[in-house]
Amino acid sequence: QVHAQRYGPATVVATALSLAGWQAQPDRVSLDWYASDDAVRSARVERRDAVDAAWRTIASGEFDDERHLRVEDATVKPGVRYAYRLAYPVAATERFTAETWIDVPSAHVFALHGARPNPASSSELTVAFSLRTNAPALLELFDVNGRRVSGRNVGSMGPGAHTLRWAEGERVRAGLYWLRLHQGTDSAMSRVVVID
Repeated sequence: QVHAQRYGPATVVATALSLAGWQAQPDRVSLDWYASDDAVRSARVERRDAVDAAWRTIASGEFDDERHLRVEDATVKPGVRYAYRLAYPVAATERFTAETWIDVPSAHVFALHGARPNPASSSELTVAFSLRTNAPALLELFDVNGRRVSGRNVGSMGPGAHTLRWAEGERVRAGLYWLRLHQGTDSAMSRVVVID
């Protein structure tokens, strides 16, 4: 991956840190920062909201062996918008990443995000989805002819965002498939390609 940030009309410089990913639920925000080199070993996570302009430290930590710093903020309020950034030392100065605004949803949502990655190998097929409630839910895999290949009961996973590794105990042959997630009156479909 290449991470860059523009600082002038025609100047692009490497960014030491970047937000690699995040996920927001009504009761928490999960954040994952990536360091492009080993120069930055630790950082402080800061947060502010749209009303209060003051930055507050919510966590501190060190980057792991894969140069990631993962933090979970469980002090958020549903329906509120927050900005996050990292403060990190470079030589004798303190630097900051660009701020990222995240809207915390007011309720859990139903969604089928699909296969990660897509196309996927049979052994690596992982499905990302989120459930609105803890009601019974079914995740199914269909071939292109509409035949059900297999299914998983996922309602017990509860409300919120989830990932499920499909290949555990079962091999899916190469081909084009449809995923269907069903919970109550909600239903969603997504296409997935299995390459081996």
